[in-house]
Amino acid sequence: MNDNKSRASAISFFAALREAVLTIAANPIQTGLNVAGTVLGAAAAIAALGVSATSQSQVDRVFDIYAQTQVTVVTDTANGFRLPDSEPRFEELPGVIAATTVSRLTATAEPGRQVLGSEDGGNVVASVYAVGPTAVAALDLGDWTGRQLDAGFHSRADAVAVVGSAIADGLGLAPPYGAEVIYISGEPVTVIGVFAASPREQQLSQAVLVPRSWADKSGLEIAGEELIVRVRVGAADVIAERAPTVVDPFEPGRVVASAPPTAESLRAQVASEVGVLVFVMAAGALFVGSIGISNTTLVGVLRRTGEFSLRRALGATPRDVARMVVLEGAILGLVAGLLGAVVGMLVVVGVSWVARWTPLLEVRWVLLTAVGASVLGALFSIYPARRASAIEPATGLRQI
Repeated sequence: MNDNKSRASAISFFAALREAVLTIAANPIQTGLNVAGTVLGAAAAIAALGVSATSQSQVDRVFDIYAQTQVTVVTDTANGFRLPDSEPRFEELPGVIAATTVSRLTATAEPGRQVLGSEDGGNVVASVYAVGPTAVAALDLGDWTGRQLDAGFHSRADAVAVVGSAIADGLGLAPPYGAEVIYISGEPVTVIGVFAASPREQQLSQAVLVPRSWADKSGLEIAGEELIVRVRVGAADVIAERAPTVVDPFEPGRVVASAPPTAESLRAQVASEVGVLVFVMAAGALFVGSIGISNTTLVGVLRRTGEFSLRRALGATPRDVARMVVLEGAILGLVAGLLGAVVGMLVVVGVSWVARWTPLLEVRWVLLTAVGASVLGALFSIYPARRASAIEPATGLRQI
């Protein structure tokens, strides 16, 4: 028996491969159960990689639209310096679409009547911001109900306001607008409209906006101030460099202008960080799914003790038995990887269809997932293979 262990393999590699394939094909239900975990792991890996690649293209588009088209100018209001009315000068520069000051006031807005259903008796307050004449265009304020703040309200310093939709209900406002009143520092202000979208300054959707001219006329104190310049794609760096001089030609050092990072560096940074995270998640899902192959292969080895004993008795060496078990694990991993890749691709297409995206997935990830599942299946079959190769012919034949 020891001589049988020491001699060379009695079965060729291709013969062992054929036996492994026949063994797997002879039990399709068991094979399906064996690979189910790996299929789910591979599907999760492909879905994660595909959805990541698809969503990344959408992130790039959003960065190009918003992050790459805004320059922010700030100043230290604690020293008493106010941003001058420099919006017209900015709008004369090539590449500038619109500009506006956004001044956060110390005053708050309160409802003009008690809000029905409010637990605090209607004592709802909201932040107040004073904006310039071109705020609607500069801040991309959209989805309006009622009127917008136009140049006429600013030139007359009218006591009017527009409100973000997130705070409109709390202030007891309801359409039609134009007759509703709120109070700012005790003064009645007529609400003329409500906006829902503020993609450049998210906090404004929960605030009240008033004309800057009315805020100055009423003597309202400013807590913070910035100038938002909406520019075309590619002009942000140039406008940010010239902004301090445009705001104050004599003392440009009083203000600081910031532009977003370039599209290329921002895209590379996001792609790198997200790519590492998604790769780790995908590898983890595939690894966990492949553990099932080890478990099911070990159970199969214990059930097939008689079969392996008979093969040993007919001349198969321990190496032959071990090789056959490892090949079975590799084949199961490959089949599971391919099936999982198909399921994962269907998930990517489904998610893209629902979100109205263009699905993106590199073919190399599908191939790498299948090969990786096969390699993991072979690795996780090593221990069951050692158990199978240690079965002695005489011991196993007693169980037949």
